[in-house]
Amino acid sequence: MNRQEYDRAAKFWISRESEIKQMEPKQLLSKIEEFLTSHNTCALATGCGNFVRCTPLEYEYFRGRLWIITEGGLKFAALRDNDRVSVAVYEPYTDFDSVKGIQITGTAQVAEPGNGEFEEYRAHRSEEGGSVAALPQGLYLLVIHPERIEGVFGEFLEMGYSARQKLTLREPMANSASDGSQPVNFASAPD
Repeated sequence: MNRQEYDRAAKFWISRESEIKQMEPKQLLSKIEEFLTSHNTCALATGCGNFVRCTPLEYEYFRGRLWIITEGGLKFAALRDNDRVSVAVYEPYTDFDSVKGIQITGTAQVAEPGNGEFEEYRAHRSEEGGSVAALPQGLYLLVIHPERIEGVFGEFLEMGYSARQKLTLREPMANSASDGSQPVNFASAPD
């Protein structure tokens, strides 16, 4: 392929955004949160310069963020210089009617003991009957702040919407499904 053909392929979905029957943002957010809370494994992609890494990791979703306790590794080589990440969560493909998967674009921060997000996670784990007083040497708490979520859900076709959906967030998602204490500020307009 030449450069022009790559560009045309890259714009495939962008050129079709006007054809997408978009779900209402609040309804879509609810479906996304339901999906994220019912899963616990993701693929985290990081990169910097010519270096890229994609790591399968366990996560927990609450209050609009993905929380990942992880060992050190090469993903931190990229995160040191570039906090931009992409995260995929999906189910095995069987057919298009039952396809389910999302891709998150956002940022990752390391939450350290004593910092607000670490304390927020520790309080959450205590409420759940778990404990995170401190992390053992070599373990880190990554917090993923979603900015945009793109998904494909075959079941949306039966609801009269396009299977492909996009939710653009102006700030990290608040978990409106659980406590509603943090406002959700989002826009569904294309970039």
